[in-house]
Amino acid sequence: MNISDGTVKYRVKNIESFLNRKIVKSLGTRKVEFTDYGEIVIEEFRKIKNILEKLKVYGEQMTYEIKIASGEVAGIYFLPQIAKAFKDKYAEYKINIEVLSTLDVFRSLEDGSADIGFVASINFDEIKNTLSNYRVIRLVKNKLVVIGKKGSLRKDKISVKEILNFPYIGRKYNSGIQAEVRKILESEGFSENDLNIVYKLDNSSSVINAVIEGIGISIVSFIQAKRYIEAGLLDYAELDTKVESYLYAIDPWKGKNEIINKFINFTINFIIENLNI
Repeated sequence: MNISDGTVKYRVKNIESFLNRKIVKSLGTRKVEFTDYGEIVIEEFRKIKNILEKLKVYGEQMTYEIKIASGEVAGIYFLPQIAKAFKDKYAEYKINIEVLSTLDVFRSLEDGSADIGFVASINFDEIKNTLSNYRVIRLVKNKLVVIGKKGSLRKDKISVKEILNFPYIGRKYNSGIQAEVRKILESEGFSENDLNIVYKLDNSSSVINAVIEGIGISIVSFIQAKRYIEAGLLDYAELDTKVESYLYAIDPWKGKNEIINKFINFTINFIIENLNI
């Protein structure tokens, strides 16, 4: 061990003084005889040594996990690209993305099962009293448009009042997009009850497919509808409203977590430099 006998005896004496018990009966050059208590101490020291060795290996192979809870717009249409680019640059990070409704994103942030959230609305009564617990970051404007079956929309811009005349396909209450639709209706003196709702569906894909089939019109994010419009499967029209909608990052750490700050800053820069949304 390259340690002198004197050093060993000195260290043993210090341990015995600390424990206030004898741990060694005799200390020879080739053999050490422990007391019964000393045997217990040595076994516990071995356990501690193993733990420290495991921690050392873990530290050398450290992987930091970022748990993301996201609404559908961000979680499907651009976060996967951002996560890949982030991991390509920072190999020590692991990213998990769970796509949820907006209200469920906030529940995940509240119970600690997510480190950061991405949502399309903060317009829920359920979160008004707790929103101050988070840092809310506007990422990008989320343009909402009216979509209809190909050939069904005759105008380039449609008023909120005109929408009331169409069969309407909506989302469930906990949807961020539906929360923004409620805000738009309220800005014109209407409510969700004034819509002629024929279906309420769980996700944008189901809504868009129902619109393509001619069941009704809907209001969705242009990000969600873009590829269907470009493929000639949908008509779309601008929504005549002064209400502006955004995609948000929700930071429960309020800027105090360096890892989350790094991911948020990377996300903002990636959106500016790479995404045409």
